[in-house]
Order: sequence, then structure tokens, then C-alpha cells
Amino acid sequence: ADGGKGKALFLNIINLRGWDTFAHAFPSDPGIEPDAWLTLRARGDADTPQLSVELREKDGSRWIAVAPLTDRWQTIALPPEAFKYWHDSTSTTRGGAGDHVSLTRVAEIHVGLAFTHTNAVAPGRHRIWIDDIGWAPNPGDTIPEDAFGDARPTSPVIETVSPKYKTFAVTNLAGIRPNSVQAIVPPLTAPKFDIMSPVPRPQGTGYHKQRRWRFIPLAECRDRTGRFCGTAAGICLYSRSEGGGMAASLGVLSPEFFTDDVAEWSAVLTNRLHRGIFLYEGGSAYYASFGNETMPVGAIITNRSPEAVSFSLRLQIENAGGKQVWRHTWSESVPADTDRAVEGTWFLGQGDDAPYTITTELLVDGHVIDRLRHQVGVWRPDPTPRFIQRHRGDFILDGHPWYVHGVNYMPSSGIGIEDSPYFEYWLDPQPYDPDVVERDLEDVEAIGFNMISVFQYHRSMTSRNLLDLLMRCRRHHLKVNLSLRPGTPMNFRWPEIRDMIVQGRLAQNDTIFAYDLAWEPFWGGHSQRRIYDPLWKAWIEKQYGTVAAAEKHWNHRIPRTEDGTVTNPSDEQTNTEGPWCAMVHDYYRFLNGLLHTRYGKARELVRGVDPHHLVSFRMSMACDPTRDNRSLTYDFVGLKNAVDILEPEAYGRIGDWERVKPGWFTVAYGRHVAPDLPLIWAEFGTSVWDRSRGISSPKRLAFAARFYQDFYTMVYRSGANGTVCWWFPGGYRCNEHSDYGILNPDRSWRAVTHVIHDWRQKMTGPRPAPAPAKAVPFDRLATCRQIPGIYAQIKDAFWKAVDEGRQPKLESRNSNRNP
Repeated sequence: ADGGKGKALFLNIINLRGWDTFAHAFPSDPGIEPDAWLTLRARGDADTPQLSVELREKDGSRWIAVAPLTDRWQTIALPPEAFKYWHDSTSTTRGGAGDHVSLTRVAEIHVGLAFTHTNAVAPGRHRIWIDDIGWAPNPGDTIPEDAFGDARPTSPVIETVSPKYKTFAVTNLAGIRPNSVQAIVPPLTAPKFDIMSPVPRPQGTGYHKQRRWRFIPLAECRDRTGRFCGTAAGICLYSRSEGGGMAASLGVLSPEFFTDDVAEWSAVLTNRLHRGIFLYEGGSAYYASFGNETMPVGAIITNRSPEAVSFSLRLQIENAGGKQVWRHTWSESVPADTDRAVEGTWFLGQGDDAPYTITTELLVDGHVIDRLRHQVGVWRPDPTPRFIQRHRGDFILDGHPWYVHGVNYMPSSGIGIEDSPYFEYWLDPQPYDPDVVERDLEDVEAIGFNMISVFQYHRSMTSRNLLDLLMRCRRHHLKVNLSLRPGTPMNFRWPEIRDMIVQGRLAQNDTIFAYDLAWEPFWGGHSQRRIYDPLWKAWIEKQYGTVAAAEKHWNHRIPRTEDGTVTNPSDEQTNTEGPWCAMVHDYYRFLNGLLHTRYGKARELVRGVDPHHLVSFRMSMACDPTRDNRSLTYDFVGLKNAVDILEPEAYGRIGDWERVKPGWFTVAYGRHVAPDLPLIWAEFGTSVWDRSRGISSPKRLAFAARFYQDFYTMVYRSGANGTVCWWFPGGYRCNEHSDYGILNPDRSWRAVTHVIHDWRQKMTGPRPAPAPAKAVPFDRLATCRQIPGIYAQIKDAFWKAVDEGRQPKLESRNSNRNP
């Protein structure tokens, strides 16, 4: 292939609009070592600098790496850790810390382009040549210089300093102010220059948080409105488990910044670091309370010096009016190079004078040398709660339709972090910082959103950070769609779900408007669906008496495994018309019945302890009309009597208007199948990260704004009940090598932020009367391909109705075969 005489796989993608990949089955027994590397040779045209390589294991887990391309042939070697777990997988137990792909378990390889991963590649035409796909033994410590793997950083990992994705440029700096709480150094008087700020990290407030580090902002960047927009100077203290070191950062790019005053200030900071005694954390065990409880309060003092130090620790609590309600001082000493904890208890009553402010001060020789401060809120249920309900396809609040204009939220302090548990379990004690969350929610409200979607794991329940978040959302006029994890109704972990609802008193909290009980499940391909084969056989026997009778009815033999066991239709049969269609339609009926039973039971259990909130889940690519039907998604038919909201995702819609507009069909199909259920797009968005340059690409930023504009247009015109974009914080997400953020890390607005803001009134205000309906009939039984097959039948008539200014109304020539 190199010299133009051999053969190679040639991918000629005429108009890239989202995902465009080529799949091939792996050998059933390839004889590969578990830690082998995947190798291939490839080149792209001048407009194609990246290649997506996906490995799908037999358990349904998906692992995707991105390889750089040039216009010349090159050898690419991909280690296992270069393949990142992709959340759109049928596996439920994979992708955790330390997990990675194994070539011995791979069933398929997919190569091509995908906006979610090859985000340096623009829409349009692309050509790729691939050859010599194979594998090589793990080279161990002798890794070739040209080996590729995003998981291998070229810079040392020093929190708040390096690699470069742990910092960001402050583009909106108007001035530098001291952090008014810190007592480490005097105020910094400095000229205004370009600043590189660390990504925010938890500041050490609270007690019993078990954090890996404490971040101490010393000098803060402010924009022209006075808002915080970055940290000009700061310290990161590492825990003993992380080596107990310290890192000070002053992220200035111009030597002119270092005036005599700045140099003197830097010397004071250096001497303070050498002194070595700091608060590591201080305050109360929780940021939120239900009242009438005794709460632990205290601090951890860390001594990084070679000598013992005597200190005093002063902790005081004031109510909302500034009156002191609790105070205690400890006088202790901390040995050289060790930590010391001091602890007391504080009783909260009803909390009538909340929020309380807790100030923790470290004193040496009578002088305050370090300080932490945070608040504790007290929650009580609203005596006249305003729960959102559903009625005739709408959400209803205070008797009027309410529309979703939301964002999937995780805090900006999770950007640029390699620690998977820190990132994923962000409501745990360790990652949560109420100051960061408060700034984020201010931005969410200012942009014009009226809700956020968040998730909580059972393990995070006892932190009470969800309660603090909900109280802050209420103050910012935000409703919350709350995902409860782990598990799905297909294998429901009800005791854990019940714990979160009951112990969190969520049934009484009207800030929540709905629960998500699953995160992007789908049926998958033939091999992933085999776990349901025994249930499929039982369903056949219940319907027909015997498998033989069913085969006679279908006039087609059912697929079987090598040992003769009945199995589900092949991927070819679900994606191709043929004599097996009657069998495939019965298989769809079986799957829909299974959905109805399990998701309906889960909703029934939730309603038993919480009759006030709506229940649903985010439905992955459900009812996507342009998706390949080899990998089956859920059908609204099976869900219409089991959930309160239809929640498809829109990753199949990434592209120009022609790629976006089929979402209109998904909405119309939802209205046809379940006219009483509201429909929202639970996720949509596009990454703007250019992996080859390690930046948020200007081209991708411009594309994101156009895409959001088109998507909101489709949603509004189709009559959907709203959207929740993915996601809030801008900057580099390590585990996915992406940036889906809707504003910059310095809180300045991106082009897409302006689009979202401009749509706020249309998306949340009263909707005009819908266009006159025009019937678009279809025959469900005329295709084996489920939703894509139905769309292929009617798309010309569907878009003709739209062009005529009518609202397409689907009508089935046969029933929806209710489960």
C-alpha cells in the first residue's frame, strides 16, 4: 500500500455529520496476550488529522482510542490504556479505575471518524487509508518514542500546575484582589498582565473530608463586573498519602509582572512555605443539615517542618445575623512532619437563624497564620410545595406548562483531573467545594437555564452534599432532574435507591422535578442480548406453546447456538429486510414487554415512597431514525406505560441542519406512541477539544454554536418539551479527552453560551399554537429495521409536510403492539 501497488482499506467519507465508522469482526480465538498492543498503518488526507479506533469486547463494553494521522503512511501502536471506556456501552460493570481493554476479549474493531472523539476533524469530506491491522507484544518499559497513547502524559502530574490542561488562560482579567479569607500572606499588589490560572480545586473547608490536597487561593482574578474569574497565585498542599509536598503557583507569562513589590511578596510566600505549618482542613462535617442534630466540628493541622510547633486552634460559629453561637479554642502542639486533628461537637437546633458561618483559625505565637471559612445551611420542606406534574404531554407547574431549558451539571473543579473516583463521585466528601458550586450555579442561572441534571451514587448519600446542592439550586431558581445510581431497572438495586430517597428526604423536596433511574442503557448487538435468551425462549413458549410452533408461524427457523440453544436474531436480521421479519417483530414485542415489566416495577417502587416526583431515565439513542439497527436501542412502545418522561439523547444528531433535523421524527414518533408523556432531549452537545494541539479548537467552537442553533430550532419547531445540553464546565475532561463545556474556564462566554442565552425566552416561555397536523401513515410490520425502517418508509412524506408548514402526525396502519 505504501508504494501504491498493494491493497489497503480505503474509507471515503463523503459528508461527515457525526459518526462514520467501518466495523469488522475479530478472530474468535486470535491467540493474543492480554496486555498486547494494537498496531496498524494509516494515513489521511490533508483535512483528516485523526482516526477513531474502537474495540468492542464480547461483554458489550466499548473502548475508543484516537490516533493522529498525517498525509503520509505511518505505523501506529496503541497500548491498552489508550482505549478509553465509552459510556454508550451495554456493559454495566466495566470502565472503573484500573480497568482497560484486553485484545483477548475483543469481538469487533471499528475504524473511522466520530465527532465525539475525533474532534479535530470538521464536517465534510474525509479520506483515510488503513493497512496491516494487527498486534504486538507489550514492550514493557521500552516504549517506542512514536507509540501513541493519550493516557501517557508527557508532562509531570503536579496538581494545579502541570500538565497544561490543569491551567487556563484568564482572558477577561480586570484586576487582581487578595483572597479575603486566607491569612497566609499579605495582599498582593501587582500590575495587570496575562495570567494562567489553576483549575479550581477544593479549598480545605469542612471536616472529615479525606481530601488528597488542599488548594489555597491567595490572589484572585476579577473581571470587569467584579466576579471571580481565576486564581493569580495559590498553594496546593498534598496529603500525606500523596507525599505531603507543597506547590506554589504564580501563573504569569510576562517577566514585567515581577516588580519589586511582587518580588518582595514572593519572598514572604517562600518563607511562609518553609515555615511549614498550615490548616489542612477545618470546619464542620457537613455543609447542610436537617436541624436538631449534633455535628462534629474540628480541624487537621499539618506540620511540614523539621521541628515540633505549638499552636492554638480557634473555631467559632456565627448565625445569619452575625451573632456568635459557638466557640472553642484548643492549645496543642504538632510534632515535626506529622498531622494533628482537634475535634469538638456543635448542636444545631431548628436552624431558624441559619445559615451559620464557621471560621477556623490557626494561631502561632498569638498571630493568625491560616484561616478557613464556610457556611452550613439548614433545610426544611416548603409548607406549600410546588411539584412539577405531567398532563397531556406537558410538564405543569402552578397550573401552567413548564418547559425544560437545562444543562447537565458537574462542577468546574472536575476539569483536568485524572483521578476517576474524584471525578465520578463528585458528591463524595472529597471533591465537593460549595464555593465552586455556588459560582457555577450563578453562571447557570445567568445563562438562562431553569434546571440542571445531576447524578448521585449511593456511596455519596451520607455526605449530604446533594442537600447543599439542592438548597443552592433553589436559591438560583433551578429545578433538578436527579439520577440515582448505581444500577438500572433491568437489574434494580432498590434498597440503595430507597435509601437515597428516604434518608435524603427527597420526597418532600420540590426542587427536584424528576428521577432518572438509568443512565444510557440499550439492548446492544446480538452478543450483548444473549443474556436475555432464556427469557426470549420462555416468551416464545408462552405465546406459541413450543419453539417449533413459533417457527411454523414465522415460516422461518430461529437462530441457535452451536450447542442448539435458542438465541436471539442476528445483527443482520435486525438491520436487513428478509424472510425472518415475522420472527424479528416478535422479538421486538418480547423486548418491549420486558421493558414495560421491569421499568414499570421500578417506577411503582419509587412511587411507594415518593408519590410526588416524575420517574424516567435517559434513554441513550432510543428511537434514533438514522442509527444502524445492528445494535438495538429501546423503543418508546415498551416504555410508554412504564415512565413519566421520554428522554432520548441526541449524539446521532451532531452535524449540520440535515443531520440535526431527523430529531423531529423522534419527537413525532414519541407523540404518536405516548401522547400523554412529555419528551425532552436528555443530552445533546459536541466536543470542541482538539487533541492534536491540546486546546479548545476555534473551528469546533464555531461549529458548536451553529449546531446548538440548529438543534434548538429543531426542538422548538418539533414541539418537544425541552433540552438538557451536555455539559456545563469548559476545559479538558481527562477520561474522555473532550471539552463539551458551554462556557470558558474563566467564566467568559463562548459563542455557544450566547446561543443558549438567546434561546432562553423561547425555550421557557409560552409556546405558540402548533401548526396544523398532517397525517403521515406508516406500517410497522413492513420492516425488520424498527425505527430506521419506519423512517425510511415515510421520510419523504414527513419532510413534505414540514415544507408545507404542517406538523407531521404519525399514524400506524397496525397497533403499537402494547406490551
